[in-house]
Amino acid sequence: GVIEGWWKFSDHKRRPHYPLMPASQWEEVLKENGFHDPVSIVPVPAEEALFPQSVIMAMKGDDQPLSDLRENKRHWLILGDGGSMGEVIRKHTMENDDALIRVAAGEKWDETDGQITLNVHDPEHFKLLLDRVPEVTHIIHLWGLSARTHEQMDGDELARLMGLTCGSLLHLVQALAASTPPGLEGLRIITAGGQPVDPHVPVHPAMAPLWGMADVIQKEHPEFNCRIIDMDPVYREKDRPCLSHLLTDPGAPSRAAIRSGRILTPRLEKRRVPLQALQQPNPAGTVLITGGMGGTGLFLARHLVQK
Repeated sequence: GVIEGWWKFSDHKRRPHYPLMPASQWEEVLKENGFHDPVSIVPVPAEEALFPQSVIMAMKGDDQPLSDLRENKRHWLILGDGGSMGEVIRKHTMENDDALIRVAAGEKWDETDGQITLNVHDPEHFKLLLDRVPEVTHIIHLWGLSARTHEQMDGDELARLMGLTCGSLLHLVQALAASTPPGLEGLRIITAGGQPVDPHVPVHPAMAPLWGMADVIQKEHPEFNCRIIDMDPVYREKDRPCLSHLLTDPGAPSRAAIRSGRILTPRLEKRRVPLQALQQPNPAGTVLITGGMGGTGLFLARHLVQK
């Protein structure tokens, strides 16, 4: 139906004899008023309907025209080289015809074709990075993979790596918090040997701190959809499907390790400890409870006093 007063239209040049307009004419009106790509959906052909109706859709503002949009288009920002692991991720983006920009660590800001160099110690460079690539959908942090093996590291090397790994991640998160790209789907942090999957293999000291930072990011900034993935230090081709799944699948876990073609996630496990293995405090001594002002600490203090 039409509302009361429908006969009072005054744009007689557009509608000289009748107030209702066909869909094609509405499309022209929308174009004249700043809309683009109008589309009419006609559920029943006009010649078959007693009262023809249409649904008309159009876009307005700075949106990209429909003709220029491509379904499932991703824009990847790869921070760090990552060696063989980085090459796997780059192949993944090429297979899906996604856009890729590499970010390398250097002394000063520089832009070349397909690559940006920045100073990881300068927070302003990370803000500038996000300004340069506002369409980014996935950010992959690979600088943790720059670490040498445990045997090759000393204190000075570990301190340098903390600036490259944790320092760069901190500046990146601060920049994201200040200006989150509207299309950001996820932040991914990649480590290798940073989790005690095998009790006989030591955890890499430069990788483990990134897991602590990832835990904080996931709690304080859930909007970043942060995931951290620990790879086997020796990459195997059968790990590739697992990595692809963890990088892009919306239902993938936020904390996972990949070993021998399998995805492993942390789980609590019930364990029985023999009573004789528990050390009993000396009744004549003094017990120091650190951090004992919470519920558990106060409960333990009362228990010890009673005993």
